[in-house]
Amino acid sequence: AKATIIISEARTGFVLALANWPTFDLNHYNDPGPAGERALRNTAVADYLEPGSTFKIVAASGALNDGLVAPDSRFDCSIDSIDYKGKPRRFMRDDHHFDHPLTVAEIISHSSNVGAAQLGMKLGEQKLYDYARAFGFGEKSGFPFGGEVSGFLNSPDKWSGVDITRIPAGYSISATPMQIHYAMATIASGGVLMRPQIIRQVTDSSGEVVYNFTGSVRRHVISTKTAEQMARLLQGVASK
Repeated sequence: AKATIIISEARTGFVLALANWPTFDLNHYNDPGPAGERALRNTAVADYLEPGSTFKIVAASGALNDGLVAPDSRFDCSIDSIDYKGKPRRFMRDDHHFDHPLTVAEIISHSSNVGAAQLGMKLGEQKLYDYARAFGFGEKSGFPFGGEVSGFLNSPDKWSGVDITRIPAGYSISATPMQIHYAMATIASGGVLMRPQIIRQVTDSSGEVVYNFTGSVRRHVISTKTAEQMARLLQGVASK
């Protein structure tokens, strides 16, 4: 088992706290304990996982940002498959059966795999990939202390026939906890992907500030309006 917790200031990108488990005592750095070398890894940037439902912000944000859907646009999420580009594509199952078409807002609040896939199909493979890259997936975040891996996100020419139903739901790709964190922080920042930073200012021996670091923008991902829409829709995940 392992865990990582990252807390950042969304609008500036500064990392306020980061902790991993298993961990080790810095006073005894040569003794990592029962976990062995695993305890020495910075899980937040050195390990990766399938992001799953956290990745659904990509297809939803992209479709909203491009004006392809509105929050109240409806999709039939009770179906098992759909024809896409002349071929039947089978969906991943949802945890619950829905007896009515779901709005985009409900696709997010119920975390529907079938709905996310249909939003991905609205965008198409290339646009879905472009938005995933814009959110920071498939590239290093720029964490300043090294040890970072880039995760795994194939370009569309390497996708299988079912990937358009899997990737929008966060499967068939991998990402580090840091990538997932900053992708989600892009919603909170108003649509801007920030670079992780640790040092806020440098002072001299007398305490006088020598240099102040400001937030470092990597790119604008979605409009402020779309980010605000997504922030409201994501509140539905934790609401009745």
